[in-house]
Amino acid sequence: MIHIIDKQSDEIVGIIPPNEFWDDNYHRSLETTAETFEFTTFADRDYSEYLTGRNKVIIPDEDNGFRELTIWQAEKIHEHSKHIVVFTKASYNDLRKAQVIKPQTLKSQSASTAAATVLRKTEWIVGLVEGKGSRTIHVEKHTDPYSMLKRIATEFDLELNFRVETKGNKITGRYVDLVQQIGQWRGREIEFGKDLLQTY
Repeated sequence: MIHIIDKQSDEIVGIIPPNEFWDDNYHRSLETTAETFEFTTFADRDYSEYLTGRNKVIIPDEDNGFRELTIWQAEKIHEHSKHIVVFTKASYNDLRKAQVIKPQTLKSQSASTAAATVLRKTEWIVGLVEGKGSRTIHVEKHTDPYSMLKRIATEFDLELNFRVETKGNKITGRYVDLVQQIGQWRGREIEFGKDLLQTY
């Protein structure tokens, strides 16, 4: 099932049942954190009008949570087609443009406090953090929250995981987890469709 989210209200405005989308392919690189989801669905259903640029979709992930992706492209296969192909990218990419982080020094910060500092004034908050200890991180040039999160994860030898939670018909939270690296996943990628889960 795919939930369609309005880009401004964060409300669920459409639901695509499992039997109404196909050729779905989810790809996630645990090394680069790149994440995409592509699928084909009907162009003439009630939900079809919401499959437009910058609206979002929520899909279940392999850990029984939910992932949020932004619609980048949605177009009919041909002019008179009743089918539409939708291409999405992870919504956390918006963190690259959320704000400018100025040069500064984060003194003796835990992974949690450092992440909270860089997520301030964004739609995302710190979720589960498994790292221990503290680090001093020198920010030597202007950067963005996404780049800083990747750096914090590297400093604490953790992996980033972005997830959303919903209640009723609305997104209630966007969370950034910093979790222990799992050796068997390092440098691998995940791809799955409705009935497929493969690791590379």
